[in-house]
Amino acid sequence: MDSTYNDLIAILIIIGILFAIYGLFMIIKARILWKGSPDDVIRARAFLNKRILDRNFMLIFIMNFLVAAHLFLEYIYIYGLPSGLEQYRKQIIIVYILLPISSMLLLILLANNWLKLLSPPK
Repeated sequence: MDSTYNDLIAILIIIGILFAIYGLFMIIKARILWKGSPDDVIRARAFLNKRILDRNFMLIFIMNFLVAAHLFLEYIYIYGLPSGLEQYRKQIIIVYILLPISSMLLLILLANNWLKLLSPPK
């Protein structure tokens, strides 16, 4: 495989690692806010704001699809590409790497929704 392709793969993996670190930071921040908020306030904010709930459900649905697609590509990778797809090996590997990165981005958006929900009103 050529060096440009390897560089692209390395960049995508670094982006994935950065997303993971940022996501962990946001989750920890949300957890701290969660622990400091009364349960009744959290319930009221979560269930009175239909937009946040709708967005959470949509993000979870999309993440589930992305994970399923990633697992499908994992299956293909383990058992071999069908002969008609062999010419697209590089593109399939890029998609294979992008799927969990996209899931991490959606998890960051999900954590951001919870941060908005748990943050004190301005």
